[in-house]
Amino acid sequence: MMVKRRARTFALISLICLFGMVFGQSTALSRDTIKHPRVGELEEYLRRVAENHVQGRFPNQPHSIRVSVEPLFRYEADDGGDDSAQGEDLPGLYLSREEIRDEWDDPATSIHQLMARVRKIKVEVNLPNILSDDEVDEIKASVQAAMGLISGRDSVEIVRRQWKATENGMSLNLMLLAGLIGLMMTAAQFMIAQKSTARIATALKGININTSSNVASVAGGLGGGGGGGSSGGGGGGGASAKGEDAEASDVNMLDPMKMRDVVVGMIGALEKDPCFPTLADILALDDLGTKNVRRMGVILDEFSANTRNKLFSYGTSASWWIDSFYMSGGQVDYIALMTLQKLVRAKRVPEEAAWNQLLTLVWRMEDRLVGFMKDIGEKRAIPILAALPKSVSVPVAKKAFPGSWGILLNPALPEDKLAEKDIADVIERAMKLNPLRDPMILSTYKKERELLGFLNQAEPKEEEEIYAALPESSNIFRLRPPFFRFFNQSRDVIKKVTKDLDLDRIAVALYGVDATLRMKVLEVLNEKQSFMVTEKVTKFEKNPPDPKLLSQTRLQVGALVEDILEKQKRSGEEEAPIADETAEGESTEAASEESTDDSGDDSGDQQNAA
Repeated sequence: MMVKRRARTFALISLICLFGMVFGQSTALSRDTIKHPRVGELEEYLRRVAENHVQGRFPNQPHSIRVSVEPLFRYEADDGGDDSAQGEDLPGLYLSREEIRDEWDDPATSIHQLMARVRKIKVEVNLPNILSDDEVDEIKASVQAAMGLISGRDSVEIVRRQWKATENGMSLNLMLLAGLIGLMMTAAQFMIAQKSTARIATALKGININTSSNVASVAGGLGGGGGGGSSGGGGGGGASAKGEDAEASDVNMLDPMKMRDVVVGMIGALEKDPCFPTLADILALDDLGTKNVRRMGVILDEFSANTRNKLFSYGTSASWWIDSFYMSGGQVDYIALMTLQKLVRAKRVPEEAAWNQLLTLVWRMEDRLVGFMKDIGEKRAIPILAALPKSVSVPVAKKAFPGSWGILLNPALPEDKLAEKDIADVIERAMKLNPLRDPMILSTYKKERELLGFLNQAEPKEEEEIYAALPESSNIFRLRPPFFRFFNQSRDVIKKVTKDLDLDRIAVALYGVDATLRMKVLEVLNEKQSFMVTEKVTKFEKNPPDPKLLSQTRLQVGALVEDILEKQKRSGEEEAPIADETAEGESTEAASEESTDDSGDDSGDQQNAA
């Protein structure tokens, strides 16, 4: 009996010890297999780096990548102690332990910093066996360099797999994918067409013109599908249309004749408004014409001749102000219809007609606006600039009034208007400086359009010959100030023009110009500016500037010269054209001798210095 009891006791103790050993090993194993979240984050980051590199090197080859990171924790190196973290780290309060004891536990530690707290990184790249040994060695070295691994510590293993090629299957899949994409694009186009139809129908339903009962009847007839001859008839048609089929309603909405009736009615309402156009109207038309000249031409084609001439007279140097008047024909689309609706709904106050005319005249000055603001004075200029768009007023104010332009950025700036006397004076000055465009230009513009395009690219000497051969009645003089005249001016005039241009514009203006004429401009610049402009012009020989930019720059230079000469003419100054250097020396010498006889030695010295 005693022997049996001892055997049972020994067996029980053995089972308890075995269970403890198994439980301890499983706990340690589970602790080792549970991955730290930041370790997984680092592995995913490295896998993406390797994936992008292999995909870029072999874009058409299948591959798979696995990354394993063995982290180095600080608390694994602790030697013990009451609060040592060896073994299972249970929650508790340890006075000698910091809150964050390891970089892996700190969420603020970056991925690149964690790369320094790694025991080993193992990368396994699976590639098809069709690759050569050289390619395998190359990808192994390049992956190690791309991932920033350390040779000797980290390892990259390339495993070749027996993957079957599926070129035919891939081709079939590509064909099916292309067919599916084609069907989806067709369906998308159909849905877009349906939505566009619905939007146009909704827009036409919502048009409400109160300025004319005739127009209201047309809009009511269009909305109801009946087209009654009066306001009441239109309303009845709208009520009856509620019970009609939706498809029939859509057909009526897209009827070109009814859409044209609405457009004609809207334009008629605008022409009856004595305050049309205001600056807001001109800006809306300018935005439409800048984006699409033909769409603007369709709208202008519906206006009467008087209104067309009035709109043309307020035009700027932008080409669409002329081109759009020749873009006749076509159908009004949704965007053009929305622009017309915006113009019809705009509120115009008759008492502000003179003020709106002043703003329009000031807006169309373009490059002349800075000088004009200086002439009328800051007191009158600030209210005008405050009423203009910020894209126009802020750059002008910074040049005209460097010390006080910031007032325009104040949202609480009162919208003051000038007195009637000041408005009349500013309008008169604006008309003298930049007269309205003559509608007669339209009659001959079509014939001279090709010549204008040629002049914008011609050399100054050739341009001068063409201007000399043109009749005095030619509209070329009105449409395009001559560019060649810039090189025939005095040093002071050339210097004034260059002050209003940046170095890029000066370089564009000197492109394709003879070296002798080019030197006249470079001489008025300082040494640094002259060097930079010369470098830019040299680069243009390989990469010529945009023809549109070249045309705009020459127009700007010609306009600046014309403004300066006009101011000198008004102030009694006269500038003689500069001839070649030899003639200049002789004329200067003669002038100095005459001035010495008349005015003394000082005046003669000034002439010789010039």
